[in-house]
Amino acid sequence: MKLTAELFDPHVDKDIVVHLDDGAPFPLTLTKVTPAGEATPPDGDNETAVHTSFILDLKGPTTPVITALTYPVTAEWMEPTHLFISAYAQDEDGTHYNIVVN
Repeated sequence: MKLTAELFDPHVDKDIVVHLDDGAPFPLTLTKVTPAGEATPPDGDNETAVHTSFILDLKGPTTPVITALTYPVTAEWMEPTHLFISAYAQDEDGTHYNIVVN
């Protein structure tokens, strides 16, 4: 499975489940998908991109805040995979996390 922004775009406002070290599921709501650019081959061939980068913004409860680590994640629309998740802000609505896919 190739992770792309297009894979996640239709699923804004749906949950992505983070599986914590103790196996407990920790759902985070996908709030935004932001394309971040493309990388080209080192030989300068700009005809085709090697990969596309994008950022997933997610929201969870105010507490607990999960530690920034690589976790197994699942969602109804994708195969299980491991992604690095980190918190970047907190407000009265909850804790905000992001995943950068390069």
